[in-house]
This record gives sequence, C-alpha cells and structure tokens, in this order.
Amino acid sequence: KGAWINGKDARGVTPLGAAVHRGVYKKNHADLIVYLLEKGADPNAKYGVRFRYGRGDPVVERSLPLSRFVISNSYTMNERKGRKIHKARKHEKENAIRAMKALINKGAKIAGKDSIGRTPLHWAAKAGNYEAAKILLASGAIRTHRDNLGSLPLDYAESAEMIALLKG
Repeated sequence: KGAWINGKDARGVTPLGAAVHRGVYKKNHADLIVYLLEKGADPNAKYGVRFRYGRGDPVVERSLPLSRFVISNSYTMNERKGRKIHKARKHEKENAIRAMKALINKGAKIAGKDSIGRTPLHWAAKAGNYEAAKILLASGAIRTHRDNLGSLPLDYAESAEMIALLKG
C-alpha cells in the first residue's frame, strides 16, 4: 500500500535483507522471504550490513541477499557434529531450502559478489553450509571465482564432505 519494497532504512538495509539476515527457523520466516520476492523485492540489491565472519577476515560493508541467506542458514540446513537433524528441525531445513530456491528462481545472482568479492558459494564453504553449496552448484555456481583476497570457495572449505563437493 505504497511502501517501497526495495527501500533502505537508515542503516542501508532493505526489507529482503532484513528477512534473510536472521535465518529461517519457522515457516513464516520462509513465507516472508517468498512474499517479499513475489511483491518485487530485488534479490540482487546490495544492502548495508557491517560484519566480519572470522579473525583476519576483511569487513563486509555491503552484502547480497543470497550470500547473507547462505551464512544465516548454515545451522538450519545442515547436520552438526555428526548428529542427524531432529524431527522438529526437519521442517526448518525444508523451509530454508524453499526460501533459498525462491531467491534463486526470482533471479538472485549465483555468482553475485559482495563488497569483498565473495560469492554465495564462497560463503557456503566458509560457513560450512553443505546443503546450500549443493543447491548453488546445481544452479550453475562456478567453483573458480576468486574473492578480493584471491581465494577460491575451496580455500574456505574445512570438512572433507565440502572439500569433495567443491573439487567436484
């Protein structure tokens, strides 16, 4: 009703950026992402978000919704420490996958780079989000893109499973 779907708040965050930032823990979190995309939210609008993911990492000043989604959902989309996903969490995973696929289907750039040159695949490897990496590769993500530090997604992978996937 007149709200600008791609408007930014004082911090430079779009509504879609805010929705993907927290992660998908309930069905309505995924529904909100899908709703914003259906109403015309730009899945490639860089938005302000200052964060540093690890020691020695450069500060990300501007991120893309798909990249931030991959980081925020590494817990909901994957098994942790050898434990299977609990039945109650299975729905979180399904909803997160649905929201991620909606981002991709609405045109989120698989190879879009943030302010430090990282693609969603770099972030999937760095965050250990194996499920997201599989989806990205199935959607055409390129394993050989380098970030501003000259690193490939493979350079950030730590688990044997992720390394094998990225070596493909």
